[in-house]
Parts: sequence; C-alpha cells; structure tokens
Amino acid sequence: MHLRSATKRAFAAEISRSHFLEISNEIFCMIISHISDLSTLSALLQTCRQISTEMKPSTTWTQQFWARIRLSHNWPDPNLIGLNDFQFLKAYYGRWCNNCVNQPRARKFYWAFNGIPLCDDCLKRVTIELSQLKQQLPHDRYAYLPSILIHGHGRQRMRTLYLASNILDHSPTEDEIKAMKLRRTRVEQFQRIFDKSVTQVEALKHEEFRKSHKSAIHKYLNAAYPVVTPQMYGKLECYRKAVDSVTPFTARTRSVFAKKFKQELEASKHHIIDGQYNYFLGLVRKRVLGDTKMAFRFRNKHNSIVASLEQIPTAEEVTALIAPLISEELEEQSQTPYQLAEKL
Repeated sequence: MHLRSATKRAFAAEISRSHFLEISNEIFCMIISHISDLSTLSALLQTCRQISTEMKPSTTWTQQFWARIRLSHNWPDPNLIGLNDFQFLKAYYGRWCNNCVNQPRARKFYWAFNGIPLCDDCLKRVTIELSQLKQQLPHDRYAYLPSILIHGHGRQRMRTLYLASNILDHSPTEDEIKAMKLRRTRVEQFQRIFDKSVTQVEALKHEEFRKSHKSAIHKYLNAAYPVVTPQMYGKLECYRKAVDSVTPFTARTRSVFAKKFKQELEASKHHIIDGQYNYFLGLVRKRVLGDTKMAFRFRNKHNSIVASLEQIPTAEEVTALIAPLISEELEEQSQTPYQLAEKL
C-alpha cells in the first residue's frame, strides 16, 4: 500500500514525537550537555517546539543544566540583572528583535534593559534620551536607573538612553532610590564581568581557529611541496598573509593560495635554497660539533656550495654535501693550538 506523502510525514512526525517523549528529561540533558558550542545549542532549541518546551527551566534538572552550561563558558551570574540562566543564554544567542512584529534580526542586546535584543528602530521607540529627560522631569526620577551609551555616526554626538518604561511617574522614596542604585550597580558589575568573559572566549576561539587554519595550510604544503621544510614557509609573504587570514581554508581559497605560493616560491627560489641549506647545516653542526663557532673559511666554503645549487635541497642532500666539511672541522678541533698555528 502506498501512503500519501502528507500521511508519511505525519506518521514520521508521530514516531519522532513518541521516541522523544520516551527519553527522560535528565537523560536528554545529559546528551545535549556534550554540545560545547552554544550557537549550536541555540539552533537545536529552535528546531523543535517540543525540545524548546522541555528544556525551559521549569524543573530542577533543567535549571542545573543551564547553570552548568553557563559556568562551563565562564559567563557571569545573570541573577545580578534579574535573569535566570536560560533567559540569559536566550538573550545572548537570540537572533530576533523582541519588539518587532516581523522580528527582523536584532543588531544588539542590552543588559541594562534586561538583555532585551532590539533593532535600531525599536530601540528609538522604547527609550528616551537623557537630554529630553533633563528638560521634562526632575533629576531623581531617572538619575539612578541603568542606562546605555550609544555612539553617534559622523557628526552625531554620543547619547545616553534610558528605558522609557523604567522612568518613574512620581518622586521616588528612599527605598526606591536604594533599589535603583543597587540595580544600576549590579548591571555595571555584570557588564564588566561579561565583557571580560567575552574577550577571553573570543580569544580562545580565535586561537583554536588559527591552529586549525595553520594546520590545514601546512597539510596542503607538505603534500604539494614535500621538499620545502615548514621553517621556510614564513619567508613567503603569501604564506604569512594566509596564516593571519580569518577566511577558512576552503577549496577556493586553497586554489588562490596555491597559485600565489607557486609564483613566490619560484621568484624567491635562491632565497629558499640558501635558507633551507643553512637550516639543515645548523642542525647537523649542532648535533655533531655542539655549539661551536664556524671558522670564516668554512663559512665561505658553504657559501660556494649554496651558490652552486639549482634546486631546493633535502636534508639528505645537505648532509651529503657538508659531510667533508664537517669531517674537516672535527679534525681541526682535535688538533692542539700549536699544530693549528703550524698549519696556518
């Protein structure tokens, strides 16, 4: 019997729901706790309404899960600004403006306003500038509230904004002033800790990317140019730019890089030959002779060998070329100063 496609989808969805509901909340939390990337976790919560509902911090297990996720990334305690761990992570990784009907992508979230993500248009609608407040209201109705500083574009000055719904419609009591001061202090404390944590996390991500990026470039070069040692890559500008680039090393970027590397390698061939010869020479001399200084006449002999090379030498080729000179140096080191003076 052939089922219609809509029936098949409904049947598959029913099976999926039944299997999901068979998993306890605790086991599901244990499974997804292995997701280290919070953006991936945020995407998972948006794929299924059932998952999103089950993972809300309504039970002790889910509350502990979100707290563990936050602590694993060294985020500050969101209770300072009146949010739980789930609300904090949702605000940080949420993609949409909370005020818009069409929910356009929000450009920024504001911890001073309970982490609400707002687009530029909504930010203008729900906030009021300090300059307006000074003209309309007494100082004590807004001075102790959390605020944000917006940098203007071009000739526009910096603006201080307050959330309009937080502005008091009466003169505050002493208790209300204390509460507002405490709220503002906690927001400032949270912001300092958060900025520091973000800097550390971003630095760690950047370092991990650089390592994997550099490893991918080296893997390609080792396969394409096995004769060239990694110590010589840095002599080429295209390599230095590729390592510092934030663009992933995809097939397209690899193709562009390969063309530039080949051109620069050919143009700097004698420079690479000289560098690679001296690199292997230094390794052999240190292993055989130790940290002894090379006599001037031996340096001249090595320079003449480098001048005669037409291809980039391998470690074996350099070892064979310098073997007579190393033997000569060893023999010279075994002689007494009197014998050396007679020879000179």
